[in-house]
Amino acid sequence: MRILIHQIFTTIFLLCSIFFVASAQTVVETREAELMDGNYVISGKAFLDLLDNGDIVLRLDEDYDTPRGPDVQIFLSTDPQNHTGAFFVEDIAETGKFSGAQQWELGTQVGFNEYDYIIFRCVQFGLHWAGGTFGAASDGGGNGGGGNEPMDTCVRTIAAGVNWATEIGICPTDGIDDIIPLRNTEGIPAGDSYAYVLTSEFGSIITLHYEDMYNFEGSGTSPTRVYGISYSGNLTYDVGDLWTSIQSDGCIEFSDNNVFLTVNKDSCSAEPECFETNVASTAWVTDISICPSDGLSDSVQLQNNLLIPAGDTYAYVFTDENRRIKFIHLEDWYDFENSGSQTDYVYGVSYEGTLSYNVGDPLSSITADGCATVSSSELFIAVSKNSCQPEVGSISGKVTNFNGNGVSGVSITLNTGAVAMTNLDGVYTFNDLPLNAPYTLTPTKSDIFGNGVSAQDLVIMSRHILGIQPFSNPFQLIAADANKDNRVSALDIINYVNIIIGKSDELSNNTSWRFVPGSKSFGDNEDPFDFVEKDAIQDLTEDVVDLNFTAVKTGDTSGNANVN
Repeated sequence: MRILIHQIFTTIFLLCSIFFVASAQTVVETREAELMDGNYVISGKAFLDLLDNGDIVLRLDEDYDTPRGPDVQIFLSTDPQNHTGAFFVEDIAETGKFSGAQQWELGTQVGFNEYDYIIFRCVQFGLHWAGGTFGAASDGGGNGGGGNEPMDTCVRTIAAGVNWATEIGICPTDGIDDIIPLRNTEGIPAGDSYAYVLTSEFGSIITLHYEDMYNFEGSGTSPTRVYGISYSGNLTYDVGDLWTSIQSDGCIEFSDNNVFLTVNKDSCSAEPECFETNVASTAWVTDISICPSDGLSDSVQLQNNLLIPAGDTYAYVFTDENRRIKFIHLEDWYDFENSGSQTDYVYGVSYEGTLSYNVGDPLSSITADGCATVSSSELFIAVSKNSCQPEVGSISGKVTNFNGNGVSGVSITLNTGAVAMTNLDGVYTFNDLPLNAPYTLTPTKSDIFGNGVSAQDLVIMSRHILGIQPFSNPFQLIAADANKDNRVSALDIINYVNIIIGKSDELSNNTSWRFVPGSKSFGDNEDPFDFVEKDAIQDLTEDVVDLNFTAVKTGDTSGNANVN
């Protein structure tokens, strides 16, 4: 027994010595950003970490969450909204990273202080999805920004209007209120610690405003700029002086001098303005299939990329497959139940005044006594009526590793004998399954045991066993358990050492991949080894689209095994 223990710790010591440099990288500075809503909601925080080897890591914390959408991409940018010239991080519409803790190792491709903003852009539709502003650096991952500073700490911001617009046009002489919401990238409410500065187009102070709304009606015809000031104490200033001359008896931090809200007073023309739009449905779906004769509601949300609500200035136009007008709809929802069996196309029209059209005429014939602009002919909603087959359903899902990467080549076997293989994204599908029947799904994957198993994994296991750095998730426990005795011990390390040095090419009591059902939860007091490597549907009554599995490569505690 002493010889065995000596062998184990000798192996651990040698491995730790070899990989000490790789595992000893630490965070020396961190910049933090509170994620803020754009056209869509978002929660959580972003962090830029500077490691002691000079590499940069971008992280999103476990509270990160935002709705799914098409072509949503993450950038590091010098502008709070514009991605032109920005550093591309990832297209999360492709990878599905819309929630939970995420991490990207950027190496030395970017400088630690090169970019002040993280932005989420729906590039296809030109939408500012969401974003955040990185604060100043703090040592070792502390709070460097993101809106959590004490009240006596001033932070640099950007001031803008609703939907983060930096330029707005109004008519200040028509007697109609022009109330503009004011906001800043740190989400600080106006009041005791934040003020908006209204200036001339040359930066001369007009007034300071301590509320988050301002009515520009009657504010004159010259353009007004809006900046922001984060401050503590009492502000002193003189009207007419440059806005950067404002002082405080506490701290003071001026918003970005190059990015500000401009309120133009040139929208008093009698000529109305109608905008071309793209039309889609929830999550920007453009192809929808329904059954309009089953007695169930087929209510569909209608929306456009400018987010103009249906009503006085925007309408949805329903046409047949030949783009002949059927009717105009003035609400953002429509129930297609009992709408007939022919395909409906849905377009939009931005208009002023009263619309004029004839049923059966071409879509292009719509006019108005003001202006009328029909949406793009390239992007519209097509609603087909071919989903009236309630006797069959489908089961689909995704197999990913614990880092969220899709695992291909996984064989999913049904209790009926049918087999589906996951594609490169880890997705599988079973179609044409009889309803009102039970189904059991069992995943398997053949692979060499050495895939993803390295000395780095042994170091991670050793640090866990010694209590230096316990595993961060239950899947690492499952991966580390070589002999399936439901615990992690030095004996597991010896098994993996034999795999690495080629003494053995398999584990006698284990498989190369294990699979945890997505329905399995790991509570604080739950046994992580208590799971079955299959999942079941007791009675299939409708399509199931999220029957997922987490694939755990045996021995791969770092999660870097080849998944294809």
